[in-house]
Amino acid sequence: MTQKEAISQLNFGYILIIGGILLGILTHKALGQSSFVSAFMCSYFFWSVYWGYKIMYKRFYQFFNAPIHIHSEGTLDYFSKSIVFKITSEFFKFWICYFVGAFGGAIIKQILLSKIAYF
Repeated sequence: MTQKEAISQLNFGYILIIGGILLGILTHKALGQSSFVSAFMCSYFFWSVYWGYKIMYKRFYQFFNAPIHIHSEGTLDYFSKSIVFKITSEFFKFWICYFVGAFGGAIIKQILLSKIAYF
């Protein structure tokens, strides 16, 4: 990875943090938290999902890109089953990526890319 790529990925992460802070401040009453806690939670959520996808996307692409057989009894049945499969797989991908990012992956990725970008 080049220094320019690392800086652009870090900058996009910073933009997501700012967006999360703004969303947290705007929705703190609906969440029932103080504005600081709400802003922190939203910004960490966005940031960790971003880095979780950066870490795990290639692995998921290789696993979920394998051909699957969907037994169906018609065109409409095939489309409904394939849509359910896609939604279910995206649901699991999202939460796995979130947990990978939230439980340390995002922090490690931030540190590694900061070393490349700024030193």
